[in-house]
Amino acid sequence: MSPPSIAHFEAAPEPSVADVEHAMRLLSPKLEACVRGATGKIRVDATLVPSGRVSAVRLAAPFAGTPREACVRRVVESLHFPSWTGAPRTYRFAIIAPEVPSIPEARPSGVPASPP
Repeated sequence: MSPPSIAHFEAAPEPSVADVEHAMRLLSPKLEACVRGATGKIRVDATLVPSGRVSAVRLAAPFAGTPREACVRRVVESLHFPSWTGAPRTYRFAIIAPEVPSIPEARPSGVPASPP
């Protein structure tokens, strides 16, 4: 009788930057809703732990500690990646908020706006 064979399993790799970027693109509509009304680039740091879960989400100033940060945190924490062997990893990405969130109806000066 031959000895039992032992299977060799390789640990799954940690998520790549491309994996995280793809996931963030899928969440774009929800992230955009979180930052509606803001302008410019909003830097986000998200820490993933080896279980595949997001353990921390932080926005850079001036959005740190604001309701926008709480909203982005809820959205990003909904992500789940395959587990891997290794240390937690922090990824940095940016949400680009539109420079002009809305354009009012154009009209000649002195003419009142039409009712909605």
